Amino acid sequence: MLHGVSQLVTIWNRVKEPDRDIFYRYLLPVLCKYKTNVHRDIGMNRGGGSRQISSNTEAISLLNTQMIIVPYTADYHPANTWTPGTGFTFKTGDIMALGDHDIEITGIQPYREVDVITRIKPHVMYIKTIEDHTRDVLGRHWRIQGI
Repeated sequence: MLHGVSQLVTIWNRVKEPDRDIFYRYLLPVLCKYKTNVHRDIGMNRGGGSRQISSNTEAISLLNTQMIIVPYTADYHPANTWTPGTGFTFKTGDIMALGDHDIEITGIQPYREVDVITRIKPHVMYIKTIEDHTRDVLGRHWRIQGI
């Protein structure tokens, strides 16, 4: 059993077609754990193969990453066997958001991808990495990270 799981999560699985992307929305049937991190980076002058910090060339960048822990559920299907309308899968580029969202992404304004993401910010992310921990003896889950 995982501790701290209390969030509903909606996923939009992306299917790439030759002329457009099609999204299939699915409310995950389990409560999930959500965490956000802000990564700070100070840019460095990299002349001559060495890393040097110069007060004239310093730049600070911030990157907000999000992580969702999804407990095991039989509604999940590996990406290579998933078919739209049968549960869900995790793939890089899919969209996940906290909460139960009934908004479909149709590609037509106001339901374009950018419109929907803008409407449900800040707790929405594009999946970047997927870690499968479903073989763990305790706490079978997936760790999904994105920006």
